[in-house]
Amino acid sequence: MKSVEIHLNISKDEFIKLYQSGGRANVLATARDGRRIQFPASSLRRWLNHSGIVGLFVIYFDDSNRLSRIERLS
Repeated sequence: MKSVEIHLNISKDEFIKLYQSGGRANVLATARDGRRIQFPASSLRRWLNHSGIVGLFVIYFDDSNRLSRIERLS
């Protein structure tokens, strides 16, 4: 399984706009190693708080490059 680490700093308002776009919105992020990745905004919903979504995350992809899971490190 492949993984990438990303640091996110998405404001609450920005995330709500993404999420309300029908659940099809994607987050575009640059991994710590410089790779650009895209994944569904809905996969971050559980980490939304009053500050938005802030922290270091590890995103795991299967062999077909589909999102498998996301873990928050800090």
